[in-house]
Amino acid sequence: MKKAKSIVGSQCALGEGPIWDDQRSRLFWVDILGKTVHWSDDHGGNHQTFVAPDYVSNIFLTEGDEVILSLPDGFHLWIPESGQLTAWVKFPEYDSALRTNDGFCDVHGNLWIGTMALSEEPELGRLYLLDGDLNWHMMLDRTSISNGIRCADDGKTYYYIDTPTQKIREFRFDPDQKTWEWVRDVIDFSTDLGHPDGMSMDENGRLWVSMWNGYGVLCVDPKTGEVLEKVEVAAPQVSANIFGGSGMDQLFITTARKMLPDTTLNEYPLTGDLFHTSMDVKGGPTYRRRL
Repeated sequence: MKKAKSIVGSQCALGEGPIWDDQRSRLFWVDILGKTVHWSDDHGGNHQTFVAPDYVSNIFLTEGDEVILSLPDGFHLWIPESGQLTAWVKFPEYDSALRTNDGFCDVHGNLWIGTMALSEEPELGRLYLLDGDLNWHMMLDRTSISNGIRCADDGKTYYYIDTPTQKIREFRFDPDQKTWEWVRDVIDFSTDLGHPDGMSMDENGRLWVSMWNGYGVLCVDPKTGEVLEKVEVAAPQVSANIFGGSGMDQLFITTARKMLPDTTLNEYPLTGDLFHTSMDVKGGPTYRRRL
């Protein structure tokens, strides 16, 4: 069993949204509650931060110099080298009691983003898609804590997590109509394993699921629903992960300190850090948005 090691002592309240930028050779991630964007190289060196004006939950790469940051009111364009932040696309509905959470850019260039209640009250969130023409589509209503979402290379098979359901669900996506429908439940996790949070995909189509209160990342075969292996993390609240590095064979893992008692933080002092381990498999592609 692999064990991840801390490489950046970021001590995030809610570390999330890691993404590897192969053009910059940098890993970006966020501290949602700390309203901060972090970045470093693949060894944890040259760690830098940017303080955002509000809760920042997710990062998307573009085909240019801009990086897209997800804030509660919409998407903003950010240039890391200068710190310039510019509003880009507003959400169709803004509610100060909500914030964004997880999301990703799919193979078609669509941006997916989920919302959730700051209070974490259930069924107040939605899952949205922003298409290439800047049109919003509501893909799911009454979500609770919208988390990991990934698509297979075919651009039609999608996997999605709403954490309190304890499930990874498979959907069939129509890229022309921008609609999708539920196909099946891939896996229903026992709470003994933790709660499914952020998710990445490797080159073989397997899903790597960060387990909140699960002390690690689980590899799931989406065809069978079988848990194949685990990467152990010395932190209880494991929030998200992404493949990266020059060979795309490094796994970077974010963690969170929020709401943990001092006794737990004393036992797991690296909680909130960025963790890393070398892998025996490469990650799948990270797609970029054309502006």
